[in-house]
Amino acid sequence: MLADLLAAPDKLLSLAPEELAQFLLAELVARGDKGDSQLLNRHNFFNWLHRELANGRIERGDQVMRSFAEAWSWLQNENLTVTEPSQGPEWVFVTERGRRAASPDGFASLNNSNLLPKGTLHPVLVQKVWPTFIRGDYDTTVFQAFREVEIAVRKAAGLSATDIGVNLMRRAFGRGGALEDTAAPEAERDGLVALFSGAVATYKNPQSHRDVNLGDPREAAEIVGFASQLLRIVDRRKAGP
Repeated sequence: MLADLLAAPDKLLSLAPEELAQFLLAELVARGDKGDSQLLNRHNFFNWLHRELANGRIERGDQVMRSFAEAWSWLQNENLTVTEPSQGPEWVFVTERGRRAASPDGFASLNNSNLLPKGTLHPVLVQKVWPTFIRGDYDTTVFQAFREVEIAVRKAAGLSATDIGVNLMRRAFGRGGALEDTAAPEAERDGLVALFSGAVATYKNPQSHRDVNLGDPREAAEIVGFASQLLRIVDRRKAGP
């Protein structure tokens, strides 16, 4: 809780705004649940904080105040707290997203979601893959992402359900394939075949046949981002030169 942090200003000042925001959010939710909504007012909160610092004779009080100001703004920028429309502009309420993020596990999920912004993803992956990523099932996330790549290639190339995996990619992008870029130099055409074939062999096939146990959300986000780029290439090839 905030009381523990205020008693250790060196630790508090070492935290990034989003790290301090986790403690601030938990305090706001806990106070609100107890019927004490006074700290949901920015002016009241910083008055309370000033009194706590003064009473405890804590050094570097100005730095502590500024750190909390950054954390307060971070919560609002992330839509975890929002201005209360029925009261003055200083009042906020904790959103449903904020309440879900108030626990350590919930905050970790929020941070992981920021690793894979929806706005950067192909629309198909936003619908089919992003929710799985947020739940932390990274093996399934990667498998589904490259399954969508496979489906998109098969559909764009007009191939059958029996065309799968590496062979599908070679037929679609290889010589005479429906998605071959005949205007590109030969080396680039070969590279595109290798890119799609290697991606499916590396990221979809292992997930299909065994437990990979991918546990790093950053790595999973990077792999999904790669799948998103492949889907955009398919869209461009489908549209023609």
